Amino acid sequence: MATDLDKMLSSTTPAQLAGDPIMRAAFIAGLMASDIFIPVMESEAEQANSGGVSLMAIPVEDVPHVLLFSSEKALRKFASTGQRFAKVSGLNLFPNLMGQNAILNPGPKGLKLTPKDIAQINGKSANSTGQPAIPHGAPGHVHGPGCRH
Repeated sequence: MATDLDKMLSSTTPAQLAGDPIMRAAFIAGLMASDIFIPVMESEAEQANSGGVSLMAIPVEDVPHVLLFSSEKALRKFASTGQRFAKVSGLNLFPNLMGQNAILNPGPKGLKLTPKDIAQINGKSANSTGQPAIPHGAPGHVHGPGCRH
């Protein structure tokens, strides 16, 4: 069964999102209200010891991009059956991705998100790509490819 986010992604293109501010605003609202599936790198015990979750990233043109998926089905098309993942609302995830690059549903129809895009998703200015909302060591911190530890 397709999620609302899957339906939204199938009915738009990156060019439409870039060229239509109303469609982009609606997409951002839908993205923030949706559950996002993210592959994680360690076990629950390792997460507890590190004080957060390390997200998987892949290089796209030599730049690490955090992997995001619109559904468990989309994640399973990309990752193995045993891959651990977390399901988190966009509202809780995207503030932690400030300053990062990400890709939603990697592949030919994947949507690349730049730090500028992520700032806009979070309602910030294009120059406001600062630090994640939850600092390192605090419960729930997301270790992205830009963490310096």
